[in-house]
Amino acid sequence: MSNLRRDQRASLLIESGQEYANLKGVEIKSRAEIVDDYDVVVDTMHIISRRTSYEKRSKSLEDALFQSARKLVVLKFIPQDYISWDHQKFINQH
Repeated sequence: MSNLRRDQRASLLIESGQEYANLKGVEIKSRAEIVDDYDVVVDTMHIISRRTSYEKRSKSLEDALFQSARKLVVLKFIPQDYISWDHQKFINQH
């Protein structure tokens, strides 16, 4: 976190494909904001929990999960620029 507090520049990289001909991806150049508001952290944890839970969680596990929210932050990435590539398109053009 200390690096982001000093310099908010960040990049996110998403790629897929195993072989050169199938590689594609996007790099998102962004500015990162550190959000340490407890309610925002808890709301974010609820959203993530709903998306990743495959079985019902016990109340005690849920309580422990959200108690840890006091020690966490949310990173908010504000996109500044995008770079994308799709090698499949390049190979099909030649």
